[in-house]
Amino acid sequence: MQGRSTTVRVSKMLSLMLRHRPQEFGVDVDAHGFADLDEVVRSLQGRDQRIGAADVDDVVNAPEKQRFEIVDGRIRARYGHSFEIDLGQDPFEPPEALYKGASARHLDQIMTDGL
Repeated sequence: MQGRSTTVRVSKMLSLMLRHRPQEFGVDVDAHGFADLDEVVRSLQGRDQRIGAADVDDVVNAPEKQRFEIVDGRIRARYGHSFEIDLGQDPFEPPEALYKGASARHLDQIMTDGL
C-alpha cells in the first residue's frame, strides 16, 4: 500500500489505537504506552488487509510530525494520550510566556473566555 492517503489513514488508525482506544483494536499497551509492533500490524490488517509493516514504518519515519516511535520491536505514540501512561520524561517548569497561534476572528472570544 502506498501514497499519501494510505499514510494518513494508517496514522489516524495508529493514533486511535495507541493514544485513545487500544482495547477497540485488541492491542495491549503497557504502562509506558508501548504495544508489540507485530500485534499492531496484525490488528491494522484486520481492518484493511492491504496495510503492512512498511506502511507503519512510513508513518513512524515521516519527517513531519514524529508522532510515533519504535523501540525494540514495540511501538508507541509519543504524545496525546487520553489515558494515563508514563512516557519516562521528567516534568519541567514551563517558560514564563507561552504562545498559541489563533485567527484574528477569534480574538474577542479568546480575550473574553481565554484559550
